Amino acid sequence: MTAERIEEMLKTYRAEVGRCGHLQMEMELLRKEIEADKAFLADDLAGPGAQFISDMPRGTAIGNPTEKLGIMLASGYISDEIREKEAKLGELQLEYNERHKTVVYVESWLAGLPERERWMIETQVIDGVIWREILTQYPEKFGEYRSKDTLKRIRDRALDMIYDMSE
Repeated sequence: MTAERIEEMLKTYRAEVGRCGHLQMEMELLRKEIEADKAFLADDLAGPGAQFISDMPRGTAIGNPTEKLGIMLASGYISDEIREKEAKLGELQLEYNERHKTVVYVESWLAGLPERERWMIETQVIDGVIWREILTQYPEKFGEYRSKDTLKRIRDRALDMIYDMSE
C-alpha cells in the first residue's frame, strides 16, 4: 500500500465511518421490506385485481388460477419489485464492504500506535485540526509543552509506524 493511499484513507476515515453506519441502516430497512414483501407475496398474487382473464381459448396451461399461483409460489416465484430491492441490497452491500475496509484498516493502525502518536494522527491528520489549535490542545491533554517542530516529528514518526504496519 502506498503512502499516498494510506494518507487518503486516514483523511477520509470519519466520512467512511459515517457512510458505513448509514449503509448499515439502509440495508437493515431494505431487508425488513424484502421480508415483508415475501411474507405477503401469496396474498398479493391472489388478491383482488391479480387475476388475469383472457379471451383466448384454453390450451395446455393450467386452467385453475389457484393451482397456477400455487405452482408459481412453490417453484420460488419472486416479484419484480422484490428482485429490484434485492439488487439494490446487493449494491449497498458491495459499497459497504468497500468502505468498511478503510474503517478496519485505520482502526487497526490507530490501535497499534502509542497514545501520543495516536492522538497526533487523530487530531492532525484525520480531523485536520490546525497547528495553532494543536499547540494549545497538546499541553492540556498531556500536561507538557511541545514545539510545533516536535509535534511534527511525533506525527511523522506515527505515519512511519503506520507505513511499517501496512507493508
